[in-house]
Amino acid sequence: MSPRNRLLIGLAAVLAAATAVAVVIRRDDVGVSPTSPQPIRLEIGGRPLDIPANAIRFSDQRVPGTRTRVDLALSWPELDGRSDTTAPRFDTSDQAADIVYLTLQPRHDTWDSATRLTAVYARFFVGEPWAGPGGLQGRRMSPKSGHADEEIYLEPGAVRPFVARCFPLAPGEPSRMCLRDVVHGNLLVTWRFPTALLGAWRDLDAGLDARLAGWGVEVR
Repeated sequence: MSPRNRLLIGLAAVLAAATAVAVVIRRDDVGVSPTSPQPIRLEIGGRPLDIPANAIRFSDQRVPGTRTRVDLALSWPELDGRSDTTAPRFDTSDQAADIVYLTLQPRHDTWDSATRLTAVYARFFVGEPWAGPGGLQGRRMSPKSGHADEEIYLEPGAVRPFVARCFPLAPGEPSRMCLRDVVHGNLLVTWRFPTALLGAWRDLDAGLDARLAGWGVEVR
């Protein structure tokens, strides 16, 4: 074999090895197991966060780097990510009754639910309030609000109250899911959780704040 051919073969072998290493590295990043508690370093809104891989819903977000948002899912009441044991609770064909979904993204001056209560929701309440679960007060929204058939549950008498907007998943059904927006530093955290968990709102609020703070969120 000529020296030139040996050189070409050698270069091809080096390139093949480098490609194989790159593929392995990429596979290690993207292929983090959805049940792994391995922390993934993300930066959102300039804030560094270390979030367990098994709390991150989508595989393409289980890669270290800067993100415009990250979507999470946690079991209740453990507030842990997916494990081999709990995976069936996350993989239901319907809305799971004991899974809380979170989205973290930069704030961009977005209102949280408490601010929206006084600035928007309260202007469209109709009918009388009623006693909701866990000491919350329920109010129904006017069709003029754009939130017909939806309900607001709020903590009465609080300066910065717990507020959640709850809605049916199909016309004519009772409310089944709730949304809550909370501002923590320069991040907006949106919860989505079943109405069945409204009665545990105090524990849910405190527990999620503790989880977020442990991951690096500036919880106030």
